[in-house]
Amino acid sequence: MAIMPLMHLNLTDVYNNLWQKASMSFDWAERWLNLDQFDFVLKADDDTFVVVENLRLLLAPLDHGQPVHLGRWFFYDRDPKQSYMSGGSGYVLSRAAVRLFLTRAVRSA
Repeated sequence: MAIMPLMHLNLTDVYNNLWQKASMSFDWAERWLNLDQFDFVLKADDDTFVVVENLRLLLAPLDHGQPVHLGRWFFYDRDPKQSYMSGGSGYVLSRAAVRLFLTRAVRSA
């Protein structure tokens, strides 16, 4: 199992920077690591508890070549068509989902 090294983002740790921190982290990982060595990427906070063996069993039948995301969905009250993944509980993206996220949401902006 490959482990990603820590990286430093020059951002203050406030709510308004959550999107920037997540998008910069995924962008950094794709640019500086060989993303092909990862089937799935877990985004979790330092206080998130994950039973890794259970997560492996959950991910085993899934195709990392397809855009797959697992986590807790939230919907905006004002616009139910818009949603986002809760970062606090953590979420998992397949390799294909990371690349799709970067090309459509991060680098196209």
